[in-house]
Amino acid sequence: MILDVTSEVHDIAQRYLHQVRSSGSENVIALCPFHDDHSASFAMSVVTGVYFCYACHAKGNLFTFLREIGVPRSVIDQKYKTLLQAVREASPAPKDGTRPGIFRSDPIPDSFLGLFDYTHPSLLDSGFEEGTLHRFEVGWDRWHGRITYPIRDIQGNLVAISGRTVHEGVSPRYKIYDREYQAWNLPARIGWDRRMVLYNAHQVIPPLVTYDPTHTSIILVEGYKAAMWVWQTGLMNVVALMGSYLSWEQAWQFQWLSGTVYVFLDNDHAGRGGTIEAGNALLSTSSVKVIEYPERLLEDDDAQPDSLTQDEVLEQYAGAECYTNWLEDFLDRQQARSPTE
Repeated sequence: MILDVTSEVHDIAQRYLHQVRSSGSENVIALCPFHDDHSASFAMSVVTGVYFCYACHAKGNLFTFLREIGVPRSVIDQKYKTLLQAVREASPAPKDGTRPGIFRSDPIPDSFLGLFDYTHPSLLDSGFEEGTLHRFEVGWDRWHGRITYPIRDIQGNLVAISGRTVHEGVSPRYKIYDREYQAWNLPARIGWDRRMVLYNAHQVIPPLVTYDPTHTSIILVEGYKAAMWVWQTGLMNVVALMGSYLSWEQAWQFQWLSGTVYVFLDNDHAGRGGTIEAGNALLSTSSVKVIEYPERLLEDDDAQPDSLTQDEVLEQYAGAECYTNWLEDFLDRQQARSPTE
């Protein structure tokens, strides 16, 4: 049976909320069940189940809504399991008609990774452990002189390979393979979209959603090495952007997790801008904290998570600041640096 997700979520709203009325084609407004509400300040999307109260600022997804209003977990699992899965698949499509996790090109066979040797020793010299490199399937492409990082979608399908050159002066330093496939008599791959993928998300997000998306924490970093370095400290729920900015497709993957997202992007201008963009995008469904750089690196525009010692990563994680407080402090620092007229 194909579920009409909008009708099913609307029925749940009618059953558990009071004074429900439509607000556009995709939302309902009602009295908030989480505080003494007299003015219908609670909004819920009937497409995704995401909710937000404009008065008490309660927020979350369909799972957390059912849980917080007192529906037993056993009932949720038995009665709403199919609906929850259907809602997860019912995100609005972007302009090009694709959906998160759906790729125009076919996955690459995992056996293809057997072409690459074990990783280049430069990463071991940088402090990465062999177990970390094996865990992230890092390899060495001797034909093109690049360290390889397999990229998988949230289902675990191998969808692209990124290569980082070990030679000085070669540009770009990182690139997604396309013409390189010709060295193995394979056609160039087209149509892959990095906006739809968070590096390492296939190892992190599905297990958290399955277990309990209300008690989770995920660290969001920028780049493969940053993800591996944070993971090696023991903070294993880490995913990475392949750039500085969080796309709406990537933000959608966080929608089912109502825990805390720790943003830990690079310390350069793009990273700081990306931190603000990500914080604003994720606040609607998640608690957001920012992992700041230690004092010795705070003025270093080239600092990245792997610039910290592993003890420093753990210390900065423990002292992470609420995003809104961090943003206020960051803007104050920026203003203090600006030349006075």
